[in-house]
Amino acid sequence: MPRALDISAADGTIDAHLFTPAGAPSYDAAADALHHRRLAMLLEETL
Repeated sequence: MPRALDISAADGTIDAHLFTPAGAPSYDAAADALHHRRLAMLLEETL
């Protein structure tokens, strides 16, 4: 699957995005949800 890289000079981040067909679930939305879940689990373990 083709990938695109977005490089933000403002904060120095590099984000990889998958191109999805029209109507397909957004990769970014799924990745964000997983990332937030992992952060929540890490926070719970830390506290």
